[in-house]
Parts: sequence; structure tokens; C-alpha cells
Amino acid sequence: MKTIKLNHIVLLIEMTVVSIGVMSCTKKLDVKPSQTLIVPKTAADLQGAIDADIFRGIYPSLGELGAGDFYVEDTRFATLAVDDQRIYTWAKQLYGPGRIIGDWDDNFTKLRSITAILQALEDLKVGESSPEFNNIRGSALFYRAYVNFHIAQIFAKPYNPSTASTDPGIPLLQSLDVTKPPGRASLAKTYESITNDLNNALNLLPETSIYKTRPTKLAVYAMFSRIYMAMGDYTNALQFADKALKIYSTLIDYKALNTADSYPFKQLNAETIFYSEVTSSNSIAAGAIFYNTTSCAIEKGLYDSYTTDDIRKTAFFARQPTGLNTWKGSYSGSFILFGGLATDELYLNRAECYARAGNVPSAMEDLNTLLSKRFGAGFVPYTATDQKNAMLTILKERRKELLFRGLRWIDLRRLNKEPDYAVTLTRIVNGTIYTLPPNDPRYVYPIPPDEIAISGIEQNER
Repeated sequence: MKTIKLNHIVLLIEMTVVSIGVMSCTKKLDVKPSQTLIVPKTAADLQGAIDADIFRGIYPSLGELGAGDFYVEDTRFATLAVDDQRIYTWAKQLYGPGRIIGDWDDNFTKLRSITAILQALEDLKVGESSPEFNNIRGSALFYRAYVNFHIAQIFAKPYNPSTASTDPGIPLLQSLDVTKPPGRASLAKTYESITNDLNNALNLLPETSIYKTRPTKLAVYAMFSRIYMAMGDYTNALQFADKALKIYSTLIDYKALNTADSYPFKQLNAETIFYSEVTSSNSIAAGAIFYNTTSCAIEKGLYDSYTTDDIRKTAFFARQPTGLNTWKGSYSGSFILFGGLATDELYLNRAECYARAGNVPSAMEDLNTLLSKRFGAGFVPYTATDQKNAMLTILKERRKELLFRGLRWIDLRRLNKEPDYAVTLTRIVNGTIYTLPPNDPRYVYPIPPDEIAISGIEQNER
């Protein structure tokens, strides 16, 4: 039985009217909708809602903060809020009372808006014969899968098929009935819901779109490849990367860039398949860390891994008067971190999957196709003597290519299960060494304590 009427929906669609202050008290799983002034009645109404800028920032940033690709100077660290210092040093206890965690709160607000859009389609009794409404429904399903997957990379364990049926996943918000807030589904059910949403979206969306901010079949294929990489299902990851690249495979030739520009890459550039941004708000440390170019720098070993003939070294990084090397290579065209889907990721997915399957020639062909667009005219294609050599080369280039997109955290979680590729992360603050070993429980962030207190869902082990 429906517990919310159509004229209660728009507040949830227009999330900008939902204040953070209110949400910090009521939290996302049981917040009640308010009366609204405008009722969505047409495809244009709902398309406007699904196109809203609020859906751009749907990629969490806590993983990027923990992935170890940057450091902050000791003087800057001292100015961070205590909770932000804890996040930076991988502390077991992270949040103080009342702390708003944007990666949780903001994304569940977005999920409520997505649910409201799907509910509006139901209430309007739209048939399956309408292409416009099909596209809106497909887009909403894609967004729900996209948001749920990335929440799971922060607040749930890495996927393990042996334990997924008992490992806690995330709450799956699929109803606006505030009297029945969802508990945590199992990790298996979480991924089942994500892949089901994408499969359903696939039948409703156009193959491509002139608007790279809108979901498409191409974006679904690319997203499936990302998901299956995280799950360690490299057969399916290869299949979907291949499907996507058969539709669209364009790469930017970095030789044509003006690397002296403050931001060499354009927003919605030729490699972008689906555009979204890594979220940053005053509720997390990202704004305090990433956007400060005078005291936040690229990890030295990572920076030194780029050779002088690698154009990425000057396209991605700016040398500051302080001597620090800072980030400028976002595909957002600004300081905002890109969190979307792009062709370079697909080439690297397919290359790794080929290598894992023992197809070293195809793996190196994909890698060299990408790198030929990243190096100068004298680029000499890479070779690999065997499968392991190919894997190590591909994974090294993957880290160097996909910086600050939230992907390194996902990669660490999956690769740490394999001793050959596991790494221990290290940060030094005022002479104190902090580490994050492979498979540590701290690869799962705690759910905000206020959410636990109100909803009663299970907290993550730290």
C-alpha cells in the first residue's frame, strides 16, 4: 500500500531544499517528506528533476582520502578538524558526536530523490510504450545502482563470494514508507540489487546521448565493467569493457594538450562516457585537503614513477613555489575531482582482464593503445615476457592513469586479497608513522554513529 502521494514528492526530487541541519537530526533512512508546491505531471517535469545538478556529485570521497596517493604538510595537518585528522591517519575511531558524513548523508538524500522519481512514474501510471518515460526510469535505475555501488565501496566489506551472503551490505532504499526504514541487506543482496537495476536500465536507455551527464547503454556497460572488477569477476568485467569499447573507444591524444594550462582537460571531454563528480562538502575532509594547493601534494614515489617523456607528468601535476607537486589533471576541467566513467578506465579494465586470462598479447595491445596517447612521439610500446610481468606493468599504469577518481580505493580493496599485488599504505605526521595494512578492517568506514543510534542498523567492525 502506498504511503506517500504524488503531491508529496517534489521536495525529495528537489534536494536543494533539504537542509543539512535538518538531516543531521533526522538522518537519511527515516526522514519524512514535506508538502510541496509543484507536482510533476509530465516527462519534462521528471526529466528536469533527473537532470538536476544534484546528481553530478554522486561519488563519495572518503575512499580517495584513504587511498594514500597524496599527503598534507605537518603545518596543514595541524589546522584540520580532529575528525579530519583521524580520517587522514586511518584511525579506528573516526567521528565525533553529531558529525555529518556527506558520503552517507548526501548519498542517501539522493537515493530518496531517485526513489521519489520512480514513485512519481508509478503514480502517473506511465506505460512502457513511452520512450521519454522509459529514459527517465532507466536513468533513475542507473543512478540508484551507481550510488548504491559507490556507497558499498565505503561502508561495506570488499566483495567475497564465499562470505557475501552473510557479510552486511548497505540499506537498500526502495520505498518512501518512513515507517519501515530498511535494515542492512547482505552484501550479496546489495550487489544483486545493483546489477538488477543496471540490467533493467539497459532495456530502457538509448545507446548513446549527446549529453554526457545522462545515463546510456554505453554508460551501463562501462559501469558493469567497474562493478565486476570490484567483485573480482574478471570474465564479466572483460565482457562489458569490450561491449562498451565497441560502441565508443575514443582517447585524448595528450600530445595535443597545453600542459601549461592551470587545468589542461576540458569538462565533458572526448574520453568521458558519463560525467559525475566526487562529492565534497563541509562534512568531510576533502575540501580541507584536496583543494589546498599550497600544502597538499602528490605522494613522492607516485610522482617519481612518471618518466620525463610521460606527458601525464606535466598534464596531471603543477609544481608550486613551495616545491610541492599538486594535482591539476581532473577530467572536470577544474579543481573538482572527476568521478565518472571514461574510456581510459575501460582500456585498463580490459587489459588487466586479458592478462588475467593469459592473453598477454591482447593485454599489452590495449595498454599500448592507451599509452601511445600519453607519451611523446618517441614512445616505444611496452612488452611483457609473461603473465605476471604483464599484470605488474598494467597495474602500475592503472594507478598512474586513474588518479583521484575514487578508483584507487576500490582497486586496493580487491587487489589486497592477492599477495602479489597487496600493499601497505603509510603516512608520516610529525614523525609518527601511520599504516593501513592489506585487508585491514579499516578498509571499511564506520557508518555515522547518529545513524546507528536512530535506525539501529549494524555498525562496521574497525
